[in-house]
Amino acid sequence: MRNDPSCSHSQGDLTVLKGLAKAMTSTPADEKVLEYSRSMSQASHISQHAPRFRDHWISMIVTRALRLRECHGIDKLIATARAEQCLGNLHGLDAHLTVAEWALGLRSVESKFVGADGTQVTVDVVACDGLWWIEIKATTLFGLESSAWASLRDQASRLLRVAAQHRVGAHSPRVLVVFTAGCTVEVATALSRLGCAVVHAAPRLPP
Repeated sequence: MRNDPSCSHSQGDLTVLKGLAKAMTSTPADEKVLEYSRSMSQASHISQHAPRFRDHWISMIVTRALRLRECHGIDKLIATARAEQCLGNLHGLDAHLTVAEWALGLRSVESKFVGADGTQVTVDVVACDGLWWIEIKATTLFGLESSAWASLRDQASRLLRVAAQHRVGAHSPRVLVVFTAGCTVEVATALSRLGCAVVHAAPRLPP
């Protein structure tokens, strides 16, 4: 895990945002992972009945996740990947892992928190030594009129409410929503008005 001294509430915000934005647009140094990332960009076009492709994808996810073995919750992500049969769900796990790989001060993945009123939330990635709660969305673009937005708005509101009731030193965590496949301007604006930070990028495509 990377504990970065820049992860303070005064300086860490911009550092984390820049790092995660870079993660969405930069190519991995490992050539095998690079080739894998290129193939993943076309995953939605591959038949569900392609076990060899699915098994290869699972193997790559597990290999990458093992590099983060000190991160709390990574064993659960590995177990989920190994048991997964749906390519769409693997796409989501891959997105979670991508953000975790690049997050400064990585603490945990898939962590549960409870608010004072009993509200329970699951945080996809806890980073910046606890100061960032990151929600990751790998879905295709959607607008404010969609049911996907209604669900995300409710989820973001719960995360913000519970985060405000937790302290990391003298501060409460910030909520960051990362869209690995891009985000419409209206959705990003609406999330910002709620109090979330937003990182979004187009999907990585083969050259």
